This record gives sequence, C-alpha cells and structure tokens, in this order.
Amino acid sequence: MANTKQDRMLELFFRCLRGEDLYIAKLADEYAVSAKSISRSISDLKSFLADHRELVGNAELQYDYQRKCYRLYMDEFLTNKELFALVEVLIGARAFSKMELLELTEKLKRFTTTDDRPRLQELIRKEMYQYPEVKHDCESVSDPDTMSIFRSSKILGYEDDMILGPTGATGVPEFNTRFMRQMLIDVQPQDFRTLIHMSGFGHGTDVWLGNAKDLVLSGTASALETIACRDDIMLYLISKGLDRKMSYQIMEAVRKGKIRKCGFELGWLEELEVYDVPEWYIESLTKIGYLFPKAHATAYVSMAFRIAWYKVHTPLAFYAAYFTMQQNTFDIRKCCFFDAQVGLTRMRELIEEIDSNRDATIAQQDSLKILELCYEFYLRGFHFEKMHEDQETNPAFTIVDNGLRVAPQYVGE
Repeated sequence: MANTKQDRMLELFFRCLRGEDLYIAKLADEYAVSAKSISRSISDLKSFLADHRELVGNAELQYDYQRKCYRLYMDEFLTNKELFALVEVLIGARAFSKMELLELTEKLKRFTTTDDRPRLQELIRKEMYQYPEVKHDCESVSDPDTMSIFRSSKILGYEDDMILGPTGATGVPEFNTRFMRQMLIDVQPQDFRTLIHMSGFGHGTDVWLGNAKDLVLSGTASALETIACRDDIMLYLISKGLDRKMSYQIMEAVRKGKIRKCGFELGWLEELEVYDVPEWYIESLTKIGYLFPKAHATAYVSMAFRIAWYKVHTPLAFYAAYFTMQQNTFDIRKCCFFDAQVGLTRMRELIEEIDSNRDATIAQQDSLKILELCYEFYLRGFHFEKMHEDQETNPAFTIVDNGLRVAPQYVGE
C-alpha cells in the first residue's frame, strides 16, 4: 500500500486503468488516511489528466452520482459491448489452447468495469465448458494418429469399409472427394510434405491423371519426385544446374499451359538434356495445363490437417461443426436417427441408391459428401438425440455423451 501522496495518486490511476471504481470512504479506510486526503488525490489526478491530454488522450475521471464513486473514461478503452464481442470471437476461432485463451481473457477482464466482470466471467464459463482445443504448434502437423487417417481408418475404429474405402479422410477439406480419396490410396502419404504435393495434384490441370499418377503407379518416380506445384519446377531445374532465369521462365510457361500448346522455346529442350533432366520429367512438363502455387497448397493442407486433428481426437466436436456448417444442405429428417445401427443402415441405402442411379442429379451427387459423413458418424458408434421439449429448439448440434443433440422437430424416427 502506498505511503506517500505521489505513490497513492499513481496507484489510484493504475486501479482506474484496471476498471476499478474509486469510493472515497472505502479508499480512506484502505490507505488509513482521511476522506479529504483521498479527495485531494482524486482532484490532483483529474487535473493531471486534463493537463496532459497529449500523453493520456481523451481520458477523464468522472463522478457517478448514482453509484457515488469515480470512474475513468477513455476513448481508447473498448466498450463493454466491443469487449464481449472480442471475447466471443477469440473463443469461436478455436485458435488457442484452453490455457492460452484463459490467460488472454483474464487480461481483457481488466478493461471491464467491476459491474460487467461477472457477466464476462459467466460468458467465458459457458463457452469454455465445451471448448475443444486443438494443437496449433509445429507438432500438430506431425501428429502420427492424425497423419494415419490419410492412409487408414483404423484409428477411427473401423477398417476398409465397403462404402468409405480404406482411408479415414471423409469430411476432411482438400481430401474429402472420392477423387482425392482414391489419390490417397494410390500415393499412401507418409508425411505432411506429401499431403501438400497431393493438394497440388488435385488443384492442377492434367497434373495427376494421365501424368503423375502413371509415373507413381509404374514406379518410375515417387510422388515427391513428380511435378505437383509451380515451385517444384524452378527449384528442381536450379538443383540440376540450369540457369536461374531459364528455370523461372520454363516454370512460368509450364504453369500457364504454354508448353503443352506451343512446345518448348528455342534452346530450352537442349538445356534440359545437357543437364540430364530425365526424359519422363520433360514429358511430364509437356502435359500440364495449369499448376497450383505451393504456398496456397501449404495453407489449405495446414487448415485441413488441423481439422483432421479434431476428427481423430475430439470427433463429436468435428461432426457437430461440420453438420452445423452444412445446415442449408443437410437434410436432418433423412440423416438423424436415435439408433446408430438404424442410421447406419439408412445411410448405406441412400448412398447405394444414388450410386446406382445413372440419372442422379448434381444435387443428389453433391449430397453424397454429407451422407458419407453421416454414415461414418454412425459407423463410429455415435447417434443423435432429441432435445427435451422444455429446451431451446435450436437446430444447431450440441455435444452429449456419445452423440449429438438436435431439436425434436428435425429428427427422424
């Protein structure tokens, strides 16, 4: 506790910055001085703020007649509404571990008034109750269990399913389509770098089919040795000894499809042969119509891998988020059942019905992604529950013990 007048005034200022209300009688007891001494300190503090606006901005210590205390008001302070919105965004982003988020919100609480701190604390308590954190450091992209689902579904509790196939990538961005899941089967990726390569295969034109796929399956080259992204060409040619400028020019021509249309410029092919670029590599260059940038592929796969982490380690959070995001196309009456076995059978029937229909509409074909994920949801032993009538009828999915809860009017029989 401050003993001198100057120390006391400085301490009062910092207490104001932390959102505390200044009650004269209470402070007089705390500091063991008279109420007049506290009033003089507050008056000096008000004068300091008024005389030094270039330092503290538009800050003012005002008397609240209703509460009978002094409060600090500053333009730079977040309003309570802004602060609550900021905390909700931080929680909703799921970008921090639980401990990091608690540390951040604890610091933000200092910018609220003493009246609003209980409200903020209650908001944090409710949101943190079901906060499924995800690793976001370098270790998260080398998590062996998460990496394994791009080759096998064993970690998810089932293997080589007749509907989903051998991998566990259903519902994972970048690898969710049947085309990409077949590519996973062909490539059998062992590391994060290979996943980035596969993203390049998927986004490019004539990069995988009729090109890299043939090279990989024939054993001519490994997936990482083939061309997947723009950068691969320039870096590889430079490593072989080609001039940097020419390497860049060849990369640009290939990624725009110019070599496929018009062939190599004068002198390029000769240079490639001089520096022992393999014949299969040169032929691959001539087939490409468009190449994806590696930076984009890395960003997409980083996001996809972290979502896959949820699927492995907090599966109900993964399914709840996916189904909630797909509410506009998710037919809850068709997909939600109380019994996992009933749901599994019904999803299989719907998937097989669409697969066997040669005249299936684009909308029906698009629905396969959701149907397959619902099928996997039931396959892993999860089920849907109906909300009680006295609960809020919100179509969003809520995590319960071994499934998801949804409003009663949306659930199938």
